[in-house]
Amino acid sequence: MDFIRFFSSSSSVIHRMIVGRQKRTKVEVVLSCLLLIVVYIFWSRPSFMFTTLHVIPAKREIVDDQRQFSTNFAINDTSLTEEIIYAKVRPKPALNDEATDNAIPVLSLLDYANKCPGMLTDITTAPEGSMPLIALASFPRSGNTWTRMLLQVATKYSTGSVYWEYEKDNEWTKKAFPASTVDYHLRTGVCVKTHNFSPDEIKEFDEGTILLIRNPYKSLMSEFFREKMYDKHFSYNKTVKLLKEFWWDYFPMRAYEWRTFYLSWIRNSKRLLVVFYEDLLSNTKYELTRMIQFLGQTPQLHRIQCAMMHYASKQSETFYVGFDPTTPEQHRVIDQYIEDVRRELNARNAKPLPPYKYENVI
Repeated sequence: MDFIRFFSSSSSVIHRMIVGRQKRTKVEVVLSCLLLIVVYIFWSRPSFMFTTLHVIPAKREIVDDQRQFSTNFAINDTSLTEEIIYAKVRPKPALNDEATDNAIPVLSLLDYANKCPGMLTDITTAPEGSMPLIALASFPRSGNTWTRMLLQVATKYSTGSVYWEYEKDNEWTKKAFPASTVDYHLRTGVCVKTHNFSPDEIKEFDEGTILLIRNPYKSLMSEFFREKMYDKHFSYNKTVKLLKEFWWDYFPMRAYEWRTFYLSWIRNSKRLLVVFYEDLLSNTKYELTRMIQFLGQTPQLHRIQCAMMHYASKQSETFYVGFDPTTPEQHRVIDQYIEDVRRELNARNAKPLPPYKYENVI
């Protein structure tokens, strides 16, 4: 009804435009009508600009002072206007008791535009001996690098690595993870990346372990694609062909490795925080806050928001596999491995394992 009244009151204006002036073109009439519609929208929806925004990732290339990143969402120092184009308004979902929403209020975007670029570059290596020795342990392709990026922005401190001797001469590592270029025993990183799983190495991290777990079907498939596409530079089609030919041989060994890795960490960690990769994707703020507190750091909302918006989702491509290369027998084996890990987590009173199944998206 509001629109009818509004349009009726404007109809005489349009009529005069059409018959009152012989020189008025049809294009001008159409543009005038469109302008009236736009004015009506903002007249009838004054709260439009104060709705909670859910940031929708947009593929763009940005360059910072250190290296060029291919990111899903980023805001630079120059302007906020361009970035709002990449945001769409959605109704705010209801919050449950234990989770926090990933939405960022509109009013914080202006503050974010001013402060977040500095938070992305003020990450420092902590003084020697000042950090607890806490592992960030995961099977390969389970989101370890992405989690480290989130933690660094959220805490302001760099993360270390057990592979520092191999990474110390890597230029990208020097810029992205400065604490990963020095001996992690110096305790200069807020946590330490590792894919190792021997009991002796695990016991070294007696102050805690953040154990990052991902659906093994996805992590194993993702690792296969990484090895072929990135290490050997095969095309996507070539990799899919190799998947059909070699998956039967590759899968059993790597699946058993997945089981052994997680059973070893669950059994030998003195202090354990379990984080599921899927939860970190869907409820980033809540899971990131859990990790920050476990690391002995104070959660800072503005830094958490900056981390969430800059690294809005996993920093890699998504691959679609139109078939399941896993045989029924292999399914039974890995499903049993998943059950073994679930049982071990239950014995530690840890967060229960999700019902992992095969999916053709990795």
